[in-house]
Amino acid sequence: VILEDLRKVIEEYVDISKILEIAGSAPLLEDEEPKAYSNEPHLVKEKVKIGFFKDQAFSFYYPENLELLSAAGAELIPISAIHNNDLENLDALYIGGGFPETNLTNLTLNHEMIVSLKQLAEDGLPIYAECGGLMYLAKEIELQGREYELSGVLPIKIRMYDKPQGHGYCEATVDNDNPFYEKGTFLKGHEFHYSKIYEYDPDLKSSLSISRGVGCFNKRDGLIYKNVFASYIHIHALATPEWVKGMITSAGDYQQLKKTKILIEG
Repeated sequence: VILEDLRKVIEEYVDISKILEIAGSAPLLEDEEPKAYSNEPHLVKEKVKIGFFKDQAFSFYYPENLELLSAAGAELIPISAIHNNDLENLDALYIGGGFPETNLTNLTLNHEMIVSLKQLAEDGLPIYAECGGLMYLAKEIELQGREYELSGVLPIKIRMYDKPQGHGYCEATVDNDNPFYEKGTFLKGHEFHYSKIYEYDPDLKSSLSISRGVGCFNKRDGLIYKNVFASYIHIHALATPEWVKGMITSAGDYQQLKKTKILIEG
């Protein structure tokens, strides 16, 4: 019945013939490959190894983000934050979104991963974390009155709520030095999180000024510690090609740093 009613409305109020006429007069669209997919040239001379958390706790990644990293010269290595412990030989780490709050017990039980990540962050491994990734880098997450200790890479504490604390499109401008974006870069993305930072070190640096959205606190986002960048904002690499460049370049710099260190120590 609904479909029949809809058909009658369309027949009465929509000029189908005119729509077909306009569509037929439109020029053909060029099938142009997005610039960000180009392999010419690679941003680094050697392939870089970029790990990314991929399991039931971290499952939100735009496929294009991973595809563009691969096209730019990255070897992508999926890692489970719940079941794996090995982060060795990485040149960068990408921790996307997901639902770590539904897997807190399993995440905290993998203590070796937490310790390893903390050490690599101290050593300067480039780490890009979005939403769920930001939560994993916190000192602790409070859920239903219980506190779960996590990596502590960032001096922040997070609390879960029943209602969204940030939901919708975001716009932000990079206004501070960081490992992945140049100052002045304008970012568009989205946020959707039930968590909120309720305690943080006042000396913690941030790199994004939020003009639309909530962010981390005080209209700020893009928390920084050494080569770590953590944000509530999810970006899409086709809309933000600067992200791919930043990821690959940071990974390449860290790769060369490791080689130099081996030569000096050797």
